Amino acid sequence: MSIKSIQNLYKTVLSEMILNNIDSNLSLPRRCTKESLQKLLESTITTIKQHLILVLDEIDQIETTIKTSSDIYRLFEMPYLPNSKLILIGIANSLDFTDRLLPRLELKPENKPKVIKFLPYSKEDIISIVKDRLARVQQMYDNCVIIDDRAIMLCASKVASANGDIRKVLDICRRAIEFNEQEAKFNNIDTIKTVNIAQMMKIFNQVNPITNSNLDRNTMPLMQKILLCTVLLCNIEMKIKEISLSKLFEKFSKICKSYSTNVDSESEFVNLCTLIQDNGLIEIKKNKDVRNYKISLKIDEQELKEKLQDETFMADILTNKAYK
Repeated sequence: MSIKSIQNLYKTVLSEMILNNIDSNLSLPRRCTKESLQKLLESTITTIKQHLILVLDEIDQIETTIKTSSDIYRLFEMPYLPNSKLILIGIANSLDFTDRLLPRLELKPENKPKVIKFLPYSKEDIISIVKDRLARVQQMYDNCVIIDDRAIMLCASKVASANGDIRKVLDICRRAIEFNEQEAKFNNIDTIKTVNIAQMMKIFNQVNPITNSNLDRNTMPLMQKILLCTVLLCNIEMKIKEISLSKLFEKFSKICKSYSTNVDSESEFVNLCTLIQDNGLIEIKKNKDVRNYKISLKIDEQELKEKLQDETFMADILTNKAYK
Protein backbone atom coordinates (compact mmCIF):
# COMPACT_ATOMS: atom_id res chain seq x y z
CA MET A 1 0.00 0.00 0.00
CA SER A 2 1.17 3.57 -0.60
CA ILE A 3 1.63 6.04 2.25
CA LYS A 4 0.49 9.61 1.60
CA SER A 5 1.57 11.25 4.86
CA ILE A 6 3.11 10.52 8.27
CA GLN A 7 -0.38 10.64 9.75
CA ASN A 8 -1.54 8.06 7.22
CA LEU A 9 1.46 5.87 8.08
CA TYR A 10 0.75 5.94 11.82
CA LYS A 11 -2.92 5.17 11.27
CA THR A 12 -2.15 2.31 8.90
CA VAL A 13 0.30 0.68 11.31
CA LEU A 14 -2.09 1.00 14.26
CA SER A 15 -5.01 -0.34 12.22
CA GLU A 16 -2.98 -3.40 11.23
CA MET A 17 -2.01 -3.97 14.86
CA ILE A 18 -5.67 -3.84 15.88
CA LEU A 19 -6.65 -6.18 13.03
CA ASN A 20 -4.01 -8.71 14.09
CA ASN A 21 -4.89 -8.36 17.78
CA ILE A 22 -1.39 -7.28 18.79
CA ASP A 23 -2.84 -5.52 21.82
CA SER A 24 -6.40 -6.34 22.92
CA ASN A 25 -6.74 -2.91 24.57
CA LEU A 26 -5.64 -0.97 21.51
CA SER A 27 -8.14 1.24 19.66
CA LEU A 28 -7.86 4.32 17.45
CA PRO A 29 -8.54 7.70 19.05
CA ARG A 30 -11.72 9.58 18.15
CA ARG A 31 -9.69 12.33 16.52
CA CYS A 32 -6.90 10.82 14.44
CA THR A 33 -4.50 13.75 14.42
CA LYS A 34 -0.82 13.29 13.72
CA GLU A 35 0.05 14.00 17.34
CA SER A 36 -2.53 11.64 18.85
CA LEU A 37 -1.61 8.80 16.51
CA GLN A 38 2.11 9.30 17.08
CA LYS A 39 1.66 9.27 20.85
CA LEU A 40 -0.49 6.14 20.69
CA LEU A 41 1.98 4.30 18.46
CA GLU A 42 4.96 5.18 20.65
CA SER A 43 3.07 4.08 23.73
CA THR A 44 2.04 0.81 22.11
CA ILE A 45 5.45 -0.25 20.77
CA THR A 46 7.00 0.31 24.19
CA THR A 47 4.42 -1.74 26.11
CA ILE A 48 3.65 -4.72 23.87
CA LYS A 49 5.45 -8.00 24.59
CA GLN A 50 6.12 -9.18 21.05
CA HIS A 51 8.29 -7.51 18.43
CA LEU A 52 6.71 -5.55 15.61
CA ILE A 53 8.47 -5.52 12.22
CA LEU A 54 7.64 -2.59 9.95
CA VAL A 55 8.97 -2.77 6.36
CA LEU A 56 8.95 0.40 4.26
CA ASP A 57 9.73 -0.12 0.58
CA GLU A 58 10.98 2.65 -1.75
CA ILE A 59 11.88 4.56 1.40
CA ASP A 60 14.10 6.99 -0.51
CA GLN A 61 10.85 8.50 -1.79
CA ILE A 62 9.82 9.34 1.76
CA GLU A 63 11.01 12.94 1.50
CA THR A 64 8.35 13.59 -1.15
CA THR A 65 5.66 12.02 1.04
CA ILE A 66 6.67 13.29 4.49
CA LYS A 67 7.53 16.94 4.02
CA THR A 68 8.72 17.75 7.57
CA SER A 69 12.18 16.43 8.43
CA SER A 70 11.34 16.25 12.14
CA ASP A 71 8.60 13.70 11.34
CA ILE A 72 11.10 11.56 9.43
CA TYR A 73 13.57 11.66 12.33
CA ARG A 74 10.81 10.82 14.82
CA LEU A 75 9.90 7.75 12.79
CA PHE A 76 13.50 6.51 12.61
CA GLU A 77 14.05 7.14 16.32
CA MET A 78 11.06 5.03 17.39
CA PRO A 79 13.02 1.72 17.43
CA TYR A 80 15.39 3.33 19.98
CA LEU A 81 12.74 4.41 22.47
CA PRO A 82 13.14 2.71 25.88
CA ASN A 83 11.63 -0.81 25.74
CA SER A 84 10.62 -0.32 22.09
CA LYS A 85 9.66 -3.54 20.29
CA LEU A 86 9.66 -1.90 16.86
CA ILE A 87 12.05 -3.18 14.18
CA LEU A 88 12.10 -0.76 11.25
CA ILE A 89 13.36 -2.03 7.88
CA GLY A 90 13.71 0.44 5.03
CA ILE A 91 14.37 -0.57 1.41
CA ALA A 92 15.93 2.16 -0.74
CA ASN A 93 17.41 2.41 -4.23
CA SER A 94 19.99 5.05 -3.30
CA LEU A 95 22.99 3.83 -1.31
CA ASP A 96 23.49 7.20 0.42
CA PHE A 97 19.91 7.47 1.70
CA THR A 98 20.67 7.75 5.44
CA ASP A 99 23.66 10.08 4.96
CA ARG A 100 21.71 12.38 2.62
CA LEU A 101 18.32 12.45 4.32
CA LEU A 102 19.11 11.66 7.96
CA PRO A 103 22.51 13.24 8.76
CA ARG A 104 21.41 14.12 12.30
CA LEU A 105 21.36 10.44 13.22
CA GLU A 106 25.16 10.53 12.95
CA LEU A 107 25.21 12.57 16.17
CA LYS A 108 23.91 9.54 18.05
CA PRO A 109 25.93 6.51 16.91
CA GLU A 110 23.68 4.20 18.88
CA ASN A 111 20.69 5.46 16.84
CA LYS A 112 22.37 5.17 13.47
CA PRO A 113 20.57 2.63 11.24
CA LYS A 114 22.51 -0.43 10.18
CA VAL A 115 23.02 -0.22 6.41
CA ILE A 116 23.20 -3.40 4.31
CA LYS A 117 24.22 -2.72 0.72
CA PHE A 118 23.15 -5.04 -2.08
CA LEU A 119 25.44 -4.38 -5.02
CA PRO A 120 24.16 -4.51 -8.64
CA TYR A 121 24.13 -7.89 -10.33
CA SER A 122 27.26 -8.79 -12.29
CA LYS A 123 27.22 -10.21 -15.81
CA GLU A 124 27.75 -13.72 -14.42
CA ASP A 125 24.92 -13.28 -11.88
CA ILE A 126 22.53 -12.15 -14.60
CA ILE A 127 23.39 -15.04 -16.93
CA SER A 128 22.89 -17.52 -14.09
CA ILE A 129 19.48 -16.07 -13.14
CA VAL A 130 18.21 -15.95 -16.73
CA LYS A 131 19.33 -19.52 -17.45
CA ASP A 132 17.67 -20.73 -14.25
CA ARG A 133 14.38 -19.07 -15.27
CA LEU A 134 14.65 -20.42 -18.81
CA ALA A 135 15.25 -23.97 -17.58
CA ARG A 136 11.78 -23.93 -16.01
CA VAL A 137 10.11 -22.46 -19.10
CA GLN A 138 11.88 -24.79 -21.55
CA GLN A 139 10.14 -27.77 -19.97
CA MET A 140 6.91 -26.39 -21.47
CA TYR A 141 8.51 -26.37 -24.93
CA ASP A 142 9.99 -29.91 -25.00
CA ASN A 143 13.31 -28.54 -23.71
CA CYS A 144 14.04 -26.68 -26.95
CA VAL A 145 16.42 -23.70 -26.76
CA ILE A 146 14.31 -20.53 -26.29
CA ILE A 147 17.13 -17.95 -26.14
CA ASP A 148 20.56 -18.47 -27.65
CA ASP A 149 23.39 -18.37 -25.07
CA ARG A 150 25.15 -15.63 -27.02
CA ALA A 151 22.00 -13.50 -26.94
CA ILE A 152 21.80 -13.95 -23.16
CA MET A 153 25.45 -12.92 -22.81
CA LEU A 154 24.87 -9.83 -24.95
CA CYS A 155 21.91 -8.67 -22.86
CA ALA A 156 23.68 -9.46 -19.57
CA SER A 157 26.82 -7.56 -20.61
CA LYS A 158 24.93 -4.43 -21.63
CA VAL A 159 22.73 -4.26 -18.53
CA ALA A 160 25.55 -5.16 -16.12
CA SER A 161 27.67 -2.33 -17.54
CA ALA A 162 24.80 0.11 -16.95
CA ASN A 163 23.08 -0.61 -13.63
CA GLY A 164 22.81 -4.37 -13.19
CA ASP A 165 19.01 -4.16 -13.01
CA ILE A 166 17.80 -7.76 -13.26
CA ARG A 167 14.23 -6.57 -13.78
CA LYS A 168 15.24 -4.89 -17.04
CA VAL A 169 17.02 -8.05 -18.22
CA LEU A 170 13.98 -10.23 -17.51
CA ASP A 171 11.72 -7.70 -19.21
CA ILE A 172 13.89 -7.68 -22.35
CA CYS A 173 13.98 -11.49 -22.44
CA ARG A 174 10.22 -11.66 -21.93
CA ARG A 175 9.63 -9.24 -24.81
CA ALA A 176 11.92 -11.25 -27.09
CA ILE A 177 10.15 -14.54 -26.30
CA GLU A 178 6.69 -12.98 -26.67
CA PHE A 179 7.70 -11.56 -30.04
CA ASN A 180 8.63 -15.03 -31.33
CA GLU A 181 5.49 -16.56 -29.80
CA GLN A 182 3.30 -14.00 -31.57
CA GLU A 183 5.13 -14.56 -34.83
CA ALA A 184 4.59 -18.31 -34.55
CA LYS A 185 0.92 -17.74 -33.80
CA PHE A 186 0.43 -15.48 -36.81
CA ASN A 187 2.13 -18.03 -39.07
CA ASN A 188 0.28 -21.02 -37.53
CA ILE A 189 3.54 -22.66 -36.43
CA ASP A 190 3.54 -24.97 -33.40
CA THR A 191 7.15 -24.30 -32.36
CA ILE A 192 8.72 -20.93 -31.67
CA LYS A 193 12.11 -19.85 -33.01
CA THR A 194 15.12 -19.40 -30.76
CA VAL A 195 15.80 -15.76 -29.85
CA ASN A 196 19.09 -14.87 -31.56
CA ILE A 197 21.59 -12.04 -31.08
CA ALA A 198 20.00 -9.80 -33.70
CA GLN A 199 16.54 -10.10 -32.14
CA MET A 200 17.90 -9.52 -28.64
CA MET A 201 19.74 -6.41 -29.82
CA LYS A 202 16.60 -5.12 -31.51
CA ILE A 203 14.50 -5.51 -28.36
CA PHE A 204 17.27 -4.00 -26.23
CA ASN A 205 17.44 -0.90 -28.43
CA GLN A 206 13.67 -0.49 -28.25
CA VAL A 207 13.73 -0.52 -24.47
CA ASN A 208 16.77 1.77 -24.11
CA PRO A 209 16.24 4.61 -23.84
CA ILE A 210 12.58 4.60 -22.84
CA THR A 211 10.63 7.47 -24.32
CA ASN A 212 8.30 8.99 -21.74
CA SER A 213 4.95 10.71 -22.07
CA ASN A 214 6.36 14.24 -22.35
CA LEU A 215 6.35 13.58 -26.10
CA ASP A 216 9.81 14.93 -26.85
CA ARG A 217 9.45 14.92 -30.63
CA ASN A 218 13.18 15.50 -31.11
CA THR A 219 14.12 12.14 -29.56
CA MET A 220 11.03 9.97 -30.09
CA PRO A 221 11.72 7.35 -32.79
CA LEU A 222 9.98 7.89 -36.13
CA MET A 223 7.99 4.65 -35.91
CA GLN A 224 6.53 5.64 -32.54
CA LYS A 225 5.53 9.06 -33.86
CA ILE A 226 3.82 7.54 -36.88
CA LEU A 227 1.99 4.99 -34.74
CA LEU A 228 0.71 7.61 -32.29
CA CYS A 229 -0.45 9.81 -35.14
CA THR A 230 -2.09 6.82 -36.84
CA VAL A 231 -4.10 6.11 -33.68
CA LEU A 232 -5.21 9.75 -33.61
CA LEU A 233 -6.09 9.69 -37.31
CA CYS A 234 -8.24 6.57 -36.80
CA ASN A 235 -9.96 8.29 -33.85
CA ILE A 236 -10.84 11.23 -36.08
CA GLU A 237 -11.93 9.16 -39.09
CA MET A 238 -13.91 6.47 -37.30
CA LYS A 239 -15.11 8.70 -34.44
CA ILE A 240 -14.29 5.97 -31.92
CA LYS A 241 -11.77 5.83 -29.07
CA GLU A 242 -10.70 2.19 -29.49
CA ILE A 243 -9.33 0.78 -32.75
CA SER A 244 -8.78 -2.89 -33.51
CA LEU A 245 -5.16 -3.89 -33.97
CA SER A 246 -5.82 -5.24 -37.48
CA LYS A 247 -7.31 -1.96 -38.73
CA LEU A 248 -4.61 0.08 -37.03
CA PHE A 249 -1.88 -2.10 -38.57
CA GLU A 250 -3.43 -1.73 -42.02
CA LYS A 251 -3.52 2.07 -41.76
CA PHE A 252 -0.06 2.19 -40.14
CA SER A 253 1.52 0.11 -42.94
CA LYS A 254 -0.07 2.33 -45.58
CA ILE A 255 1.37 5.48 -43.99
CA CYS A 256 4.80 3.92 -43.39
CA LYS A 257 5.23 3.18 -47.10
CA SER A 258 5.19 6.92 -47.79
CA TYR A 259 8.21 7.32 -45.51
CA SER A 260 10.08 4.24 -46.83
CA THR A 261 9.81 2.47 -43.48
CA ASN A 262 7.71 -0.29 -41.98
CA VAL A 263 7.67 -3.10 -39.42
CA ASP A 264 8.59 -6.53 -40.77
CA SER A 265 5.46 -8.29 -39.55
CA GLU A 266 2.22 -7.89 -37.65
CA SER A 267 3.82 -9.51 -34.61
CA GLU A 268 6.55 -6.84 -34.66
CA PHE A 269 3.79 -4.24 -34.80
CA VAL A 270 2.29 -5.74 -31.62
CA ASN A 271 5.72 -5.40 -30.00
CA LEU A 272 5.88 -1.73 -31.01
CA CYS A 273 2.42 -1.13 -29.54
CA THR A 274 3.46 -2.84 -26.30
CA LEU A 275 6.54 -0.62 -26.02
CA ILE A 276 4.43 2.55 -26.37
CA GLN A 277 1.90 1.18 -23.89
CA ASP A 278 4.72 0.64 -21.36
CA ASN A 279 5.57 4.32 -21.77
CA GLY A 280 2.01 5.28 -20.78
CA LEU A 281 0.92 6.70 -24.14
CA ILE A 282 -1.59 4.09 -25.32
CA GLU A 283 -3.64 1.27 -23.80
CA ILE A 284 -3.98 -2.24 -25.23
CA LYS A 285 -7.05 -4.31 -24.36
CA LYS A 286 -6.24 -7.92 -25.15
CA ASN A 287 -8.50 -10.47 -26.82
CA LYS A 288 -8.20 -14.18 -27.65
CA ASP A 289 -7.54 -13.13 -31.23
CA VAL A 290 -4.53 -10.80 -31.36
CA ARG A 291 -5.97 -9.01 -34.39
CA ASN A 292 -8.92 -7.95 -32.27
CA TYR A 293 -6.81 -6.26 -29.61
CA LYS A 294 -8.23 -2.78 -28.94
CA ILE A 295 -5.83 0.20 -29.01
CA SER A 296 -6.66 3.60 -27.51
CA LEU A 297 -4.79 6.78 -26.54
CA LYS A 298 -4.17 7.34 -22.83
CA ILE A 299 -3.39 11.04 -23.15
CA ASP A 300 -5.50 13.95 -24.30
CA GLU A 301 -6.08 13.76 -28.04
CA GLN A 302 -6.02 17.51 -28.60
CA GLU A 303 -2.71 17.88 -26.76
CA LEU A 304 -1.21 15.03 -28.77
CA LYS A 305 -2.51 16.49 -32.01
CA GLU A 306 -1.00 19.91 -31.30
CA LYS A 307 2.40 18.44 -30.42
CA LEU A 308 2.58 16.07 -33.38
CA GLN A 309 1.53 18.73 -35.87
CA ASP A 310 4.64 20.73 -34.96
CA GLU A 311 6.37 18.57 -37.54
CA THR A 312 5.41 18.86 -41.17
CA PHE A 313 5.23 15.16 -41.94
CA MET A 314 2.94 14.53 -38.95
CA ALA A 315 0.62 17.30 -40.03
CA ASP A 316 0.62 15.65 -43.47
CA ILE A 317 -0.54 12.36 -41.96
CA LEU A 318 -3.51 14.02 -40.32
CA THR A 319 -4.56 15.97 -43.41
CA ASN A 320 -3.37 13.88 -46.39
CA LYS A 321 -6.37 12.44 -48.24
CA ALA A 322 -4.22 9.60 -49.55
CA TYR A 323 -4.34 8.02 -46.10
CA LYS A 324 -8.13 8.21 -45.76
